[in-house]
Amino acid sequence: MAIVLKATYTTGLTQAGLSDHRFSLSLRTKVADLTQVQTQCARLYAVLQASVENMLQNHGSPPLI
Repeated sequence: MAIVLKATYTTGLTQAGLSDHRFSLSLRTKVADLTQVQTQCARLYAVLQASVENMLQNHGSPPLI
């Protein structure tokens, strides 16, 4: 039986004179057994955090859609 993990990383950005912006990114993955949960959670968090930080550093505030 597969276990589905969903991780979401959310951060906020405040710009002078502008409103607050929030950016959220989610990922899902499957693990085969409970012994993989901790490792996969750490991996998901690292991927999400790096992706959000990269977006903010390289593109400024996230696009408003």
